[in-house]
Amino acid sequence: MLRPTLVVFLLGICGRVDSAWNSEELALYDLVEEVNTNFYDLFGIAKDASIGEIKKAYRRLSLEWHPDRNSAPDASEKFRQIVSIYEVLKSSELREKYDNVLEFGLPDWRQPIYYYR
Repeated sequence: MLRPTLVVFLLGICGRVDSAWNSEELALYDLVEEVNTNFYDLFGIAKDASIGEIKKAYRRLSLEWHPDRNSAPDASEKFRQIVSIYEVLKSSELREKYDNVLEFGLPDWRQPIYYYR
C-alpha cells in the first residue's frame, strides 16, 4: 500500500518541478520587463530576420551605444541591454521563448515560484 502512494507523491513533485521556470527564462522575463520595447523593433529587424541580419543590427547598435563612443548618461545601461537582447535573438531556443512572450505575454508574476529565486 505504501508504494503506490509514494509513486503518486513523487510524480506530483516532478510535475511541479517541470512547470517552474529556469534561471534562463527568469532572466529573459526580467529583460523583457526592463527593456519594455519589442526587441525586433529596437534592432530594426523583422521577426523572421536571419542570424546575419541580427548580427548586423547588433553591430550597428553596439557601435552607437558603446560607452566609449557615446557620452549619454544611460549609454552603458543601453549597451548592456543591447548585448543581452543580442544573446536572446541569436539563440534559437531563447528566441522561441521570447516569441512566446510576444504572443502570450509574460507569465503571471504573482505565482509563488516567481518569487522563489
